[in-house]
Amino acid sequence: MLQGLFENKVRDSLVALGVSFEELRKNKSSFGLGISGGADSVSLFLVLCDILKIEKIPLVCVTVNHHVREKNETDGDMNFVIDLCKDAVEKGFDVSLEVFDLTENQVSIAEKERGCGTEEACRFVRYNCFEAAIEKNNISYFCLAHNLNDNLETILMRFLKGSGAGGIEAVRGKYIRPLINISRSEIETFLKDRKQDFRTDSTNLSDDYLRNKIRHNIIPVLEENIPGWKEAVLTGEEKRRTDSMFLENLAVETEFSSELFEKGNEAVCSRVLLREMNLAGVTERIPSAFLNDMIFEIRKALKSGKSFSKRFGSCECGVHKGEVFVKTLEKTQTDSGFFDIIEEDGIYDFPFGKVSVHKAGKSIQIETEGKTVTIESDFPFVIRSPVLGEKKQLFVIES
Repeated sequence: MLQGLFENKVRDSLVALGVSFEELRKNKSSFGLGISGGADSVSLFLVLCDILKIEKIPLVCVTVNHHVREKNETDGDMNFVIDLCKDAVEKGFDVSLEVFDLTENQVSIAEKERGCGTEEACRFVRYNCFEAAIEKNNISYFCLAHNLNDNLETILMRFLKGSGAGGIEAVRGKYIRPLINISRSEIETFLKDRKQDFRTDSTNLSDDYLRNKIRHNIIPVLEENIPGWKEAVLTGEEKRRTDSMFLENLAVETEFSSELFEKGNEAVCSRVLLREMNLAGVTERIPSAFLNDMIFEIRKALKSGKSFSKRFGSCECGVHKGEVFVKTLEKTQTDSGFFDIIEEDGIYDFPFGKVSVHKAGKSIQIETEGKTVTIESDFPFVIRSPVLGEKKQLFVIES
């Protein structure tokens, strides 16, 4: 039997997310866990060891060294996880570890090939590692250690970005998040009681990232001044999710056609367009602003009888001879489409290099490759790749 409230909450969460231990044993399947050495994944590791020992099911851990922080820090995280798993094996737990120690340029190559930033590139290569481990080890469920605080931060972050998306999904295919309703304070209390140390990612301390700005500056104000704000945010997210599921189901039944974009509901059009772009090979996040802009342009082109097209990542969308289309682009090593919404000062990674953005009065200065461009605009604005027929240049700015 498990001991303690935390352990039982995790087990109840696993069952609520659809985990069947009996089916796992019957199919001789393994259980997977992405582990970084941080508090969340370490706490989940300890509890899964206990649960799976009782259920006689092997645990396969996966750690990925991206090499995007200082070498001594990332290597330290990797070695911490290796030692943690070795210690568990010595204590009699059925634990194995898959270590993906990436080359130091693997993430940057993914950035260039996909036309995305470092964070998205890390996620892409990390999930490739997870998928490889899932296939190799016959893993039926793969745990990720996002917690309640992560979910609240994500809801606020996406709301402030105007993305229309909500919180973190508790279940997505084989990926499950048993800690999604457990707070960071509960996790830290559990680790303290177990006398278990963990690693801290240095980037979590910096306010260079929007998530950290929300965590360090906005949430403390909400905690002090708005009682019950967490419950209100989660209730609002549940209502949004219910409405979204209805629209998603409607979109699944809706055919991609010119008539849809002429007469259909904009929310359904957006979801159908997103579906077609994903089928065309786009795997990175597609901003709501891009989808909304495309719907507006498609409707305008259908009404006027003119043709137009825009590229995003690996696909091209538009109207030709009165028909709406989405098609996969044949990519070469030098052909990389990109589209990013810039919402604040900072340094941004693009396929052609880094771009520095700085607000100066009523203007915005954009610096790249030693050159400075000044635009009379305000945040947000878009930096995108040029399309066929436009002047040959590194990027296009749209305010």
